[in-house]
Amino acid sequence: MKAELHYGEANCPLMVPDNFPKDDELHFEIEMLDFFKVISDDLGVLKKVQESIITFGGGWYWGVVIGGRLGMGVVGVGWERAKFSKCVGHTLTSYIVGSRISAKTGEGKEILSHTKGEPYFFTFGKSEVPKGLEMGTGTMTRGEKAVLYVTNQYITQSPLMPIIEGVEEVLFEVELVHFIQVCRLLPAVRDMLGDGRLIKRRIHDGRGL
Repeated sequence: MKAELHYGEANCPLMVPDNFPKDDELHFEIEMLDFFKVISDDLGVLKKVQESIITFGGGWYWGVVIGGRLGMGVVGVGWERAKFSKCVGHTLTSYIVGSRISAKTGEGKEILSHTKGEPYFFTFGKSEVPKGLEMGTGTMTRGEKAVLYVTNQYITQSPLMPIIEGVEEVLFEVELVHFIQVCRLLPAVRDMLGDGRLIKRRIHDGRGL
């Protein structure tokens, strides 16, 4: 790192001894021990990936970091890719998500566990899980496993779990197993005059002559 990019800057907030080589080039050796993805700007929701879907040569694969090496696995389908809907025409699209979920407090006390048998299914955007859990799940790909660190302001009331008084942070271990895209046709709408004064909504299709 060049001197003008570190302690050589006039507004550098760090104080160093007078004998520190401010005008010399610095060399840093860095080992990244962990990596978290910031989900909310206030750091109320963070994600630590355990297994994830990655792209390589145009395909989708999962990767697991083991002893500093990336292990490659089976092909998967990205959650984000499902948002490019194949529904055509006038439709409403929703997503039903199937996940294996466990949760514990920051002190390690277990709150819930849906890790055996069928995944826990919920509809995205329906407040069926705490807000922070939904936000974190929305960044995941199918087959991904992650730990979500969610502070209490994002632990909203939901059918999945009650709000627990006095708990500052909840750790969710999540495996995204399924996502199901649901398309519902809307009645066709037509602006007859082109100025919004006369609108026709087709209730059901008729038969031509």
